[in-house]
Amino acid sequence: MKKKFLIVSIVCFVSLISKAQISITSLPYTPATTSFDSYDPSSAANMSTLPAGWTAASAGTAAYKSLGTGTSANGGYWAFGTGGEFSLGALRSGTTDEITYTLSFTNNTGSTIQSLTISWDYEQWRFVNTSGFDCSGTGQLAGNTTLNGKDFAGTNSGTSGTVAVTAVNAFNLTGLNITNGQSFGIQWVTTDQTGSDNGIAIDNFSISATSGAPLPLNLLSFSAQQAGAVDQLAWAVDCQSTVSKFKLEHSDGHREFETVTQLDAQKDNCIGKQHYRVEHPINAAPLRLYRLAMEEASGLISYSNILRVAGTMPHSGISLFPLPAKDRLYAGGAEPGSPWQIMNLQGQSVKSGVFSPDAIDIADLTEGHYLLRHSAGSLRFEKR
Repeated sequence: MKKKFLIVSIVCFVSLISKAQISITSLPYTPATTSFDSYDPSSAANMSTLPAGWTAASAGTAAYKSLGTGTSANGGYWAFGTGGEFSLGALRSGTTDEITYTLSFTNNTGSTIQSLTISWDYEQWRFVNTSGFDCSGTGQLAGNTTLNGKDFAGTNSGTSGTVAVTAVNAFNLTGLNITNGQSFGIQWVTTDQTGSDNGIAIDNFSISATSGAPLPLNLLSFSAQQAGAVDQLAWAVDCQSTVSKFKLEHSDGHREFETVTQLDAQKDNCIGKQHYRVEHPINAAPLRLYRLAMEEASGLISYSNILRVAGTMPHSGISLFPLPAKDRLYAGGAEPGSPWQIMNLQGQSVKSGVFSPDAIDIADLTEGHYLLRHSAGSLRFEKR
């Protein structure tokens, strides 16, 4: 049974050891994987060895332990491991009550974080019951159902002192709207069983953040060119086992992207490259724009960059569509990662960010005319 509601009831008397939130100042954000090899909770003073952004808290009186392998039944903060390889450990026993580890971030990029890719390992060092961790989001990730599904339940089947690792493989949180100045994070709260619980830990945490949906790492290429009366689209993937289908989408510069064809992914079991080719009849549209939507078995959809085959482009090399725009604005031909700024006709900046394959969210803008400024100039558009 989940115990998230207990966090609220204990806030007035929680014992807290924390370090400042991590400030994300630019996108994409791809720091090194976090390990806890220097973590040593042998005293309150030593809790400064927590990596930046991490918080340790106890609802009761958690003892400061040190390094161990799970052979002890004493409750408290632990660094489980051997040979200099340690993890962020916890063991509930006696007056320890819940132990909570939290990782917190603040978006200071000046743009909106729209997707996160996250992974970590659960480790079990002491085996006595099914106690574990209850995972959930904080701040702008509070109530995130994907994170709520990343709980860990231990087992009594194992040898205390010998670690069992359960990997939480990389997963994506997309469709986010974490604007500049907002905070978000993840927390893990120990769950309780009778008596002394399992010795459990978190290790090898990894996170990346982008302003658009992350592309599967196996998309090697995506190209488009005219051949007679058709446009030829081709792409290649490697180790595509997570992708279930590909959707080729088209826009004429006035309308949103629409799916023109769909292909089931070939199951290659990661044995080599797979190539796909599609032909689409040429029409008289002012622009012929294509992108690839890649759907995984989980339902997650990621998008390629936008390709232009033909059509009149502004001198800046960037085209905006659909025009007029309603809630979303696409920038064809923009260089991913380059900055943009939306100005009203009074010269005031109302929105900023960096270009990505995803649309710019303009739902919060009032109706009217605006300028999109970028490194090569500016383009005018209307929001309706």
